Amino acid sequence: METPASDEVLIFDAGTGIRELGSNLLSTRKGPLKIHLLLTHFHWDHVLGLPFFAPAYNPGNELTIYATNFVAPLEPSITAVMSYPHFPVVMLKDLPHIRFHKLDSGPIQLAGAKILPFRVNHPQGSCGYQIRSSGATVLFVPDREGGDEQLDLEIRKIAQGADLLIHDAQYTADEYRSKKGWGHSTCIDAAQLAAETRVKQLVLFHHDPDHDDVTIEQMLSEAKAIFPNTRAAAEGCTIDL
Repeated sequence: METPASDEVLIFDAGTGIRELGSNLLSTRKGPLKIHLLLTHFHWDHVLGLPFFAPAYNPGNELTIYATNFVAPLEPSITAVMSYPHFPVVMLKDLPHIRFHKLDSGPIQLAGAKILPFRVNHPQGSCGYQIRSSGATVLFVPDREGGDEQLDLEIRKIAQGADLLIHDAQYTADEYRSKKGWGHSTCIDAAQLAAETRVKQLVLFHHDPDHDDVTIEQMLSEAKAIFPNTRAAAEGCTIDL
């Protein structure tokens, strides 16, 4: 009997949503998984779901965790998430099949995609990712605040004409007045970037946990007034390119 080929999966960040994603992968994929987990940075809301990602516990799966040199050291930052006294499973001892890969500022080929990390303005460092595959270009930008001239210029170059921009839109314009320097954008900022770079579609995400559906709909309406082809991310949504 032939060993089934690994099923490659790209995942960006590991917030609490990765738990359900892991369950879905186990129920829908039959063969061993080759998982590439690319992290933007190590703030809790981007790594807290990792201990509850079920595919990580199967030694038949390959899990490689990536991060850039724009942030803190990769291996100690992640192993601290799963270590005494925070969690009963110790990553390095109990899950030795997990691998770590430090990215530089150049592109990398993974799962048939060309992935380019780029710096964004966020406290303690962070990055976004440009993903190119099958003729489509996607930008994943979860935590970004404008105001750094050099980094703002860089993202405008990278985003030009992208098929999909998934962009931080945590604050309303009113909220941002007291949150300046916290490292996040408004729905207006995201829409303006989409319009300036002529992307095809914008998805607002990194929603503030205090925002209800009414607030999100209002923010979506404000963004659409600037860039009509905008939607707000929701759990389980899929987008075909």
